[in-house]
Amino acid sequence: MPFQLLALNHVGVRCTKVAETERFYKETLGLKAHPSKENWLLVNDTYAVHLMPPLADLSEDAAHSVDAARHFALQASGRAAAHALRALM
Repeated sequence: MPFQLLALNHVGVRCTKVAETERFYKETLGLKAHPSKENWLLVNDTYAVHLMPPLADLSEDAAHSVDAARHFALQASGRAAAHALRALM
């Protein structure tokens, strides 16, 4: 196997009410705010959720690009995973 998946790094979530959504994740699910990254929430000191505002709240250039907010990130060993992903693009 050229690489091994190690973990789910984080999930990007587009939400219209960022503050309310963050409060839900923190108060109901027990996630913690990242100490230096706004709208990032942690589980056991590990990245978990990146809350992102609606496209209208972003710059005009970003609003016309692909909605990269809806994503998930995996952690893998070695560079082979990155090379395999690049080959798909």
